[in-house]
Amino acid sequence: MPKKHITINELGNIEVNYKNGVSALECSKSMKLGKDKIYRYYKEFSTGKTVMLIYENYISNKKKCGRKVIELSESYLKAINEKLDKDWSLDAISGRDKLDKIEERVCTSTLYRLAKKGIIDCKKLRRLGKRKKEWTNRKTRKKQYRKDNP
Repeated sequence: MPKKHITINELGNIEVNYKNGVSALECSKSMKLGKDKIYRYYKEFSTGKTVMLIYENYISNKKKCGRKVIELSESYLKAINEKLDKDWSLDAISGRDKLDKIEERVCTSTLYRLAKKGIIDCKKLRRLGKRKKEWTNRKTRKKQYRKDNP
């Protein structure tokens, strides 16, 4: 079954099924949810937790998911700008930081993302922040080859 976030109404239905003595397997089939999810909520209801408590815990855990915001220190940003003044590329900067084993380092794509946001000055970049995508070039080459050779 595809992953699906649970709603408070579904939690209420699970609680009613639990209190009525419906097995977790039957509940999962009738609600079209995964049986492991239903078993987990049945276990939480057996410990005495309420629907609101379970849902609030679910929402707080859901907020912790996803990409974390990267914040660089002023000294590291200053060092990046100095290297850009010396005509370094963002790829060279991230590679050198990795070789030097600097604790505060980021990958190339993160540096380009910061340049796109305006944290790093795009005018200092070699190609002004434009990256060439190879896959588009490959597709056009294949089309040209097919046209030349029927």
